[in-house]
Amino acid sequence: MAAAQWQQVKIEAGCWPDIAPRKAKGFFRTANRVRFTPQMEPHRGWEKVFNTGESYDGKARCIIEWADNNAYPLAAIGTHTSVWATFDGDVNHITPIEEYVYLSASFTTTAASSTFTVRKVSNGYVAGQFVRFPDGPTVDSVALTAAYYTIATVTTDSFTFNAGANAAAGGTSLGANADMDVFLRPGNEFGTAGQGYGTGNYDVGLYGGTLAAASYKARIWSGGSIGELLVMSPRGGGMYEFGPSFSATDLAERVTDGGFLLTMQFTYGTGWARDAVNNEADATTLTVGSALTTSLYQSVTVPSGRWLRLRFTVKNFSAGSIRAYLGSTALGSAAVAANGRTVIEFFNTTSTAQTLSLRPASSNTTLSVTGVSLKVSDVMCRQTNAPAAILALMTSPSGHAIAMGCTNTSGVFDPMCVRNSNALDTSQWTASQSNEAREFFLRNGQFLQQGINAADGQIFMSSNRSLWECRYVGLPTVFDFVCRDPDCWPMGARGMVYADSRVWFPSTKKRFKVFDGRVSDVFCPGELTVFNNIAPSQEDLCEMHAHMFGEVWLIYPTVANASEVSNYAAMTTADMRWQSFGTYGRTAWSSSSGAGSPLAAQDGQLYYHERGFSADGAADLDWSARAVGIEIGFGQTLGEVSGYRPDVANQQGPYNVRFLGYQKNAASTPQDSGNIPITSSTQEDQSFFIEGSLLEIEYSGDHFVQIGDPRYLLRDTESLS
Repeated sequence: MAAAQWQQVKIEAGCWPDIAPRKAKGFFRTANRVRFTPQMEPHRGWEKVFNTGESYDGKARCIIEWADNNAYPLAAIGTHTSVWATFDGDVNHITPIEEYVYLSASFTTTAASSTFTVRKVSNGYVAGQFVRFPDGPTVDSVALTAAYYTIATVTTDSFTFNAGANAAAGGTSLGANADMDVFLRPGNEFGTAGQGYGTGNYDVGLYGGTLAAASYKARIWSGGSIGELLVMSPRGGGMYEFGPSFSATDLAERVTDGGFLLTMQFTYGTGWARDAVNNEADATTLTVGSALTTSLYQSVTVPSGRWLRLRFTVKNFSAGSIRAYLGSTALGSAAVAANGRTVIEFFNTTSTAQTLSLRPASSNTTLSVTGVSLKVSDVMCRQTNAPAAILALMTSPSGHAIAMGCTNTSGVFDPMCVRNSNALDTSQWTASQSNEAREFFLRNGQFLQQGINAADGQIFMSSNRSLWECRYVGLPTVFDFVCRDPDCWPMGARGMVYADSRVWFPSTKKRFKVFDGRVSDVFCPGELTVFNNIAPSQEDLCEMHAHMFGEVWLIYPTVANASEVSNYAAMTTADMRWQSFGTYGRTAWSSSSGAGSPLAAQDGQLYYHERGFSADGAADLDWSARAVGIEIGFGQTLGEVSGYRPDVANQQGPYNVRFLGYQKNAASTPQDSGNIPITSSTQEDQSFFIEGSLLEIEYSGDHFVQIGDPRYLLRDTESLS
């Protein structure tokens, strides 16, 4: 019988989960949160981006990184309920406003209860939708000053919400006149099997959607940035924009004395006079005159490149109409010719002082104005000139917003139509010889689903069937399209990624694909592990992203985790070696980070990954890898393993090694050493004894460590019977 010897067991870098144990010998068969560089090591740590107590709402399905004009890094998170932007560790709610409502004596309360009821006839709202009261009114001793409130229950003509504090006396028809902002309603958290694509009513309410019937797809956001302007779209909805403004100074009121409590803040043109009793400006039989002589006006300074929100109230209307102007630009789609609250969103391109004015738009105008307010918008605003319905949105390096699968210029939704805005002008979508707005119609598919930027101005677009390459060529054509593969069946609304000068994506034909001049299959020893476990109808939750260390990752949802994103598969692009197939609950990733680390979102939090050696300060990296099918004595004899000598670098804490010995094959009942802890002071361990013809070696731990070429005490013992 041979003497035991310290020997090396050769294990190749990589993971082969779907291969039979002996066939997979020399590789790891399972690996969770590890990579091979070429030595085995766990993924590095992560840390929270947000300040303590900060979080977002909903399931994150999109992260877009961009920067302001001072090169300060920012990130937007699109969830199934809302949109959020990070700034200096704080989380800002920037969900678009769907409807502006002016309430009057509309609250009902119950003494000692925080449940408030708001009367709003034929509201069409849904539970989970957000509302806010920007003036912060006090109703039954409760100040409604929160950034937003969540609708709890809805009836045809009312809804309830938790006010955060108990009402004092209780009553009906409470509250003075108050603004209420109603945010874009939530979308589906998951896809649901049903009538198929193109049937969703994603964007309803004030602006309305163009896709009919109910939604059967998960809410996915897409977009990009043009300079510091963020543009995003919920799939099937319109395009929304946000200029990064977060501070109290940025968002401060720009109108002085919009309630007309003082005399000298506004200039009163001919026919205007201040009503000191009712705190309003009265207009009497105004005639349409020159720019300001018959106007109510005030000089204001607002930043360029920002969306603004103007509000004012018309009272005592009896004749005529008025129109708001900033400088010489008319605001809103029409003059106001009735009592009520008017709210106008518009984009400002001038940074110097301008005159805000209310001018008569017709003769004999007689009315009163009060409650004038002008602020920089703190949320995304609808670009009404963009297509009304968009399946996927992106921005180009040349400064265009590009809508894929959208309402065409005839007003008809076409899921294979591509439209782009003029360069550096997202308000111009009508083509002319003097601008770069254009419209294209692609083929080879039922609908477009994603667009990504590559190198040197390349753009790649996917339909549910084909891969297209698009290049900016300037006037008159602007963009040139070439179908690179008419039959490759890319998966999902966020399945493509560009990395290492190639395009990578999973296919609904249950293959991983790469485009490097042509589309070809990528060998994957874990295809069954991935594609057979993707939850049905949830392909749009699958996301491919470019990670660090030359890796691309696919995250995907599984039935075992209630159809939520829970698993990942990671591959190095240089050698197409699969590193690991494991678990992460992150529901969205960013392919690049201004901070140098990948960003990932989960459960209201945003994380920097591959940073440090801890899980946000805790020893909880939770990694493992198991090599199988290792033959002792070439499979002709039994052998024993009775010792382990580690070979490590950068060990941050203990890890475990475990041995399992199988007498005949993997169906045999194994001898199991259990976990053997290896500390930084361990020179060797001979506290165990395992016998078999096949050996499995498993590593696991919660700390970072790099494992090189350890030695094992091995000995042939006897012939197999």
